[in-house]
Amino acid sequence: MLSADPAEHAFPARLLHWFDADSPADYVDECFPIFIWSWGQAAGEVFYGFPDLGGGVKLASETDAPCDPDRVERTVTAAESARFHARHIAGRLRGVGPRLRHAATCLYTQTPDARFLIDRLQAGGPIIVSACSGHGFKHSAAIGERVAHTATGQLGAEGS
Repeated sequence: MLSADPAEHAFPARLLHWFDADSPADYVDECFPIFIWSWGQAAGEVFYGFPDLGGGVKLASETDAPCDPDRVERTVTAAESARFHARHIAGRLRGVGPRLRHAATCLYTQTPDARFLIDRLQAGGPIIVSACSGHGFKHSAAIGERVAHTATGQLGAEGS
């Protein structure tokens, strides 16, 4: 059974940044895929991005610390975006300079072991599903199957 204490689950805040590109046509979805770039060996040496859909190239990192979702700071400062650009983007994405268009905070629901939440708070109670932050969309078929098996009591001994 799932714990009723949400403090047992991580709610990391992601700082999202939309930067201008010198040649926006180089970063449209037809030629610039969604990606994850692990550029080093140490923790935090990774970032990910999305094509420019009209608002700038969207870039972020997955290394932020857990936060309290009721008290998270929702404003991303220009200094935070500048530090992100200097650490992750400068020298890696040609033509994506530090000119910031927009920045936002996004809460990313995740368990400490980075697994999806699909369980009940109590036997026979409603099923709690938190699976679609970040990479959950890639696993939607398996998530749907797991939810169906949980609802019908068809889970095996290991819950798979």
